[in-house]
Amino acid sequence: MTTPATRATEIRQRLEAATEGPWWEQQYEWLYDDGSLDDNEYAITAGPQWEDFYIAARTRYPENIPLIANAPADLRFLLDRVDDLEEAIRAFLTTYPHAMDALASLGYAVAKLQVSHPAIDTHAEEE
Repeated sequence: MTTPATRATEIRQRLEAATEGPWWEQQYEWLYDDGSLDDNEYAITAGPQWEDFYIAARTRYPENIPLIANAPADLRFLLDRVDDLEEAIRAFLTTYPHAMDALASLGYAVAKLQVSHPAIDTHAEEE
């Protein structure tokens, strides 16, 4: 079973391996080898605009473009936010070491916190 920490590491690795941005959206007309023209294609391109760029994704569904084009920046933001929140939990547990017992007594599933800290026995070994 993949732990949340392992999954976050895998996401970071895929993000770092992706083509550097910025990623931006563009509507294209695609000319196929048979001479047919398709003007209903959208592409996500990565790299400096109007210089050396790469087509990172193509779609016929323009509603997907904002999600794909913003995915690298959104993932970086969310991963940084997760790091910040995990650090806040670690700091809280360091300041209030009996907080885990209090949370458990209130019915919170301690195992779901998934933060490496000595107060959380089930996940301290995994990290």
